[in-house]
Amino acid sequence: MKLLAKLFRFALAVLLLVIISLAFAWNINFRPTHAHVALMTQSPYTLLSEANRLSWLGNWHEARTLYQEAEGRFHVSGDIEHEVYARIGRIRAQAVNVPLDRSLLLLNDELDSPVVKVNPQLRLWCLALRGSLEINSDSKSAKRAWTEALQIANELGESQWAARATGELGIVAFLDGNTASAVSLVGKAILSAYRSGDIGSQIRLLSMLGNGFNEERRFSEALTMFQRAIATAESTPDAGFPFMAYGGEAAALSGLHKTAETTKLLEKALTVARSQENRANEADLLVQIGEVAMADHKVAEARSQFTEAGGIAGRLRMYRTLSYAMFDLADVERQLGDKGSASDALKAGLNASRRLGDRYYLPRDLTALAEIAEAKNRFRLADRLFEQAEDVLDGILINQHSFEESTARAGSMSSTYLEHFRLALQMGDVGRAFQVLERVRGRTVSSHLYARDKVDDESPRLTALEAKIAATQLALLRTDDAEQRSGL
Repeated sequence: MKLLAKLFRFALAVLLLVIISLAFAWNINFRPTHAHVALMTQSPYTLLSEANRLSWLGNWHEARTLYQEAEGRFHVSGDIEHEVYARIGRIRAQAVNVPLDRSLLLLNDELDSPVVKVNPQLRLWCLALRGSLEINSDSKSAKRAWTEALQIANELGESQWAARATGELGIVAFLDGNTASAVSLVGKAILSAYRSGDIGSQIRLLSMLGNGFNEERRFSEALTMFQRAIATAESTPDAGFPFMAYGGEAAALSGLHKTAETTKLLEKALTVARSQENRANEADLLVQIGEVAMADHKVAEARSQFTEAGGIAGRLRMYRTLSYAMFDLADVERQLGDKGSASDALKAGLNASRRLGDRYYLPRDLTALAEIAEAKNRFRLADRLFEQAEDVLDGILINQHSFEESTARAGSMSSTYLEHFRLALQMGDVGRAFQVLERVRGRTVSSHLYARDKVDDESPRLTALEAKIAATQLALLRTDDAEQRSGL
């Protein structure tokens, strides 16, 4: 078994090295083809072309003014299709400062408009931009948007859009807890991005891969991904600032206890976010700065950062960031001995998380509910909630792409088992305590055995059943009604 584990790690390392080496080979001649000078005196078609080039590189900050100017000029000239195209781009570019639900509503209105319904290029553009935003509000809806975008891209022969859609569906698969599918989809998308010279996609997908390694506490491997993403962005003229890569590298460095380097990265990224008035990324960075303060035992500073981040995220309806901020704030309040404020923060975090529909973080949320019940001395309810969290985690472990991944995922959720173990001891139920300990060991091994026998092509019936189970688990999380919960 140890030999197999070593072989797997070696194969993974080789794959990563191949990807990185391909980055050098395929990027060597890639350079932007348009000069970004005196554009406002040019035709609206030139403005739109430059805005598209910048947004494709992830530079929505610079693209925003160009989309807005082009939209106005196309309106005056009566060119409806190009006006709609520019308006969709402008809506996406402004989303960092606008409540997320408002941006999504505007994009939904565009999708329902007659001109977009009959124009597959416009529909692909709108679906892709909507999906890129929905990942922060509703991963299930994002999956629907990217699935349709992928279908249209294939029909139109838009290979780069097809690759981007594939990568985004891989990210959704990760949030669903299916890392086996996620690794396959994201891997294909990354290789396609390097072959086609899609810099923006390379930066984003490398950053997402790094985030996946961070989730499994594989920080050294994560650093390779983030550093490659940052180097790619910084060597490409007009590329957008790689906020995700900076935040991810900071998280990896923090995991390796390199506090000074972590703080330097976060402060640099925060300065850029504020200079660009990018409130969305500002909120994300404030959460991370608060977590660094917590690790450094600066509890009051951490509370301030989490509160500020939560305020921004709440105003922008950024439910994923809001959930992170509130869960972290709850930890701060617990350390300060304020159980009431801790409970309020946990509930706010849960309410935000319930809107997302992510199965990957469901064990964390159920664990938080269990901790609230435990604080109220409702030990039997807490025990059931811990067990539900472990049930979901067991299902996620089955869908990991390797035994090592299952072990890492179980380790990353160790707090669920540890708190359940402590609860069992507090209840005086020694048998239950040992059962919890055996479960985390036994389930990880059994998931490996299941994965070995699992076939690649699952039956439609099994897929449908798993979808119903996931929906029931999410419904369980989203209700506070005791009778309804019992029925579920």
